[in-house]
Amino acid sequence: MKKSKVIVVRQEGERRENPIQISERERFQRKRQEIAETLPCATTLATLAATIERGKPFSVAGAGELARNALMLWETCDRHLKSEIDTRARAAINNEDELEFSGQIVRPKSFPASLADFERLVVPGDNEADRRATYRDFLHEYLRGIENPNGSVGRETTFEAVNTEIERNLNEPWSENFFIVRARKFLEWKKEHDEKTRSARASAGGAAMKVKAAAKRAKLGTR
Repeated sequence: MKKSKVIVVRQEGERRENPIQISERERFQRKRQEIAETLPCATTLATLAATIERGKPFSVAGAGELARNALMLWETCDRHLKSEIDTRARAAINNEDELEFSGQIVRPKSFPASLADFERLVVPGDNEADRRATYRDFLHEYLRGIENPNGSVGRETTFEAVNTEIERNLNEPWSENFFIVRARKFLEWKKEHDEKTRSARASAGGAAMKVKAAAKRAKLGTR
């Protein structure tokens, strides 16, 4: 099971570190469980609420109505508790992300920043053209996911969205928050992209070795 590595914020010139991530769904479910263990259960909440609300001893005559009210109260408490757990879990994950990915981000010395600052400090590449091409590749995937989480948006639609986004990035100043959030998203994409590339190369290399070995065996068999 993969675990998150917590690292610190740094400025230009400091050493880079690579974060190790787990899936967002797994992180959320794990965080929900942690938060849930710190809060009372819905039954406890309903019992306390019923005691405070009624403040009356139990009677057989009112048992049916009391049971119905208790059930409604339990359902309300259960919904509220689940909503509160979700809210706290998301907040905890956001705080963890700030620590985890900020150590990967070299921030400019002052804000507002620009797209040129972002590409120079965050996007790898030998020159401006290489960095812009890599940033465009990121936006193709990032904007496609925003437009349709199911991934069914066509490349043509995403291509237009990328051009619009780059134009906006060029003309609008980058706040510190926008810079950090965009950098985190880019680094997440870059890590996944690099892993896929390494896996594809390993698979291709293995296939090539098998073909070479088969050819060698065939050549030996003809002697």
